[in-house]
Amino acid sequence: MPLSSFGMSNDAAGVKKMAEQGLEPINAAISSYLRMFQGGMSGMPSIPGMNGVPGGGAGELGTKMLSYAGRNMTTAFTFVQSLMEARDIRQVLELQTEFVQSQMHAMTEQISDLGRTAMTAMADSAKPAGKSS
Repeated sequence: MPLSSFGMSNDAAGVKKMAEQGLEPINAAISSYLRMFQGGMSGMPSIPGMNGVPGGGAGELGTKMLSYAGRNMTTAFTFVQSLMEARDIRQVLELQTEFVQSQMHAMTEQISDLGRTAMTAMADSAKPAGKSS
């Protein structure tokens, strides 16, 4: 069934414009989610000794989590935009392969970094007040 039967354009430019318009609310939803996530980070329970502060806090771990979430969402959004620019299926497959490889690499680094940060915070929390590293 042609797109025109749904009131949509059959030409590539029309389809591209429709897709771009569909991305605008997705981008707004992502931004809203990140703001909500950031607001939730302020409610995280304190971890004694975290950030070198005797009373603790979830600051460093929460900041890293928020940063990674934002970066991952932006990367995914950019990937979708680049797919809309693809000229043929070969380019789509190349873009997808690059995206998956870069996300696997990023995820590995992020998990490692978050694990180190959490372990440091837990180690610091076990130390007497005023002796965190």
